[in-house]
Amino acid sequence: MGNEMSVSDLGEQLETSYTFMIDNFSHRKASIRSPTFLSGQCEWYVEVYPQKNKYDNSVWLCLAVENPYSSSIYYGWKRRANFRFIILNQFGKVVYKTIDTSTLFSGHKPAEGVGILPLSMLKGMGGLENDKLIVKVEVKVVEVAYLTGREMSEVETFEVPLTQVQTVSKISKSTRTLQ
Repeated sequence: MGNEMSVSDLGEQLETSYTFMIDNFSHRKASIRSPTFLSGQCEWYVEVYPQKNKYDNSVWLCLAVENPYSSSIYYGWKRRANFRFIILNQFGKVVYKTIDTSTLFSGHKPAEGVGILPLSMLKGMGGLENDKLIVKVEVKVVEVAYLTGREMSEVETFEVPLTQVQTVSKISKSTRTLQ
């Protein structure tokens, strides 16, 4: 299929933790994005949604790959990462942890979100002291894979280069529509 590298094949940091603080959290309506950090040959960021929608008063967190379609992360890249979010109080004490999540990130799925606590519960646990939210993410990349460009896939009954699957699928669909 493609080239796959185990974590021991990579000469770089695969396990990373990153912490950032959001001031005046209760006044935020739009999502807040962290600076990027590096793990497993990828730049990542965390996006915090203070309120997912007007019906949900919970904090949502999302781990995402920076520029998933750029030339530095080429077509066909994949990263399997285990991650969890941790909410800290102002003294660095853990207030809340999400369960460990394992996700295969790719060009088709460059982000994974996790809903956490309702705001009222988070405040009650000390997670929003002085209206500051402190989010820590722990990321461990366990698999790195990418395509060489020579892989083949089947569309209808034809074998085509993987890079041409979308084009051939569109042609096939439009041909069926005309019949």
